[in-house]
Amino acid sequence: MKTEKEIIKELKTKWKINPFDFWIPLSGVTEENTCYFDSFEFNEKFGFDKLNRIYNNLKTGRIYEFTYPKETKVIDKLNIVDFSGDDTFYVDENVSFVIYYTHERTIAFAGIELINQIKEEWVEFEKFINPWERDNSIDIELELEKRIPIWNSISEFYLDTELQDENYESITTIFLNSDLHISELKEIDLYEVFPVLKGNLMSIAGEWNGFDEKWLNESCTKAYLKRKNSLFRWKTKLYNRFLYSMRKDHWTEIENRIKMHYNNGY
Repeated sequence: MKTEKEIIKELKTKWKINPFDFWIPLSGVTEENTCYFDSFEFNEKFGFDKLNRIYNNLKTGRIYEFTYPKETKVIDKLNIVDFSGDDTFYVDENVSFVIYYTHERTIAFAGIELINQIKEEWVEFEKFINPWERDNSIDIELELEKRIPIWNSISEFYLDTELQDENYESITTIFLNSDLHISELKEIDLYEVFPVLKGNLMSIAGEWNGFDEKWLNESCTKAYLKRKNSLFRWKTKLYNRFLYSMRKDHWTEIENRIKMHYNNGY
């Protein structure tokens, strides 16, 4: 039987998982052969009893149970009935199949055979997969397209350079054309741009010439899809308490220009 250290090393190498930290959807993004569900929806529409049967038929050897913050057990069979109260990973001895059950009403999976078995037995699989990336109230594609110029503009607040009048004028124009209130724009900054670019604020020699747009937009999209997660929001606001001062003057300048625009009757 493998040691705990060996299993943890394989988890990090194969699935980018630290079993004593967070994983999808609480941290990181879905990769190939991974997915997640709302745990209530999953149990109601599919059932933990079916999951237990599928996992136990597929697993190799015994099961390693890693519980946050740092407790490890080795068990013979998976028997999920309900949430235990602690975020938990279940991993087979060959690290082929992973289950991650969390306090945020999510249950995530890794391993193509495990996922395919669930998919085969669950007619509504596609309807419930990756729920934090579903948004029935809006057309996500249109919403993301509208956000691209906003993300690019806000990213200028994070550059290691002094913005000039023409920079502020361009940013103000884009903000006005978005038809979003200043509070909505600040919300986009906080939960969609700041998590991506906060590192540049802390860097001694940060980026000054502009960020790669493709990378920026892909990264901001991932943050957008996590923006409703309570843990993500809590961590983001915590970091922001210490780093908002580094872009506060930019927002003050923009707010003044927007007020001037409306006061002049434009």
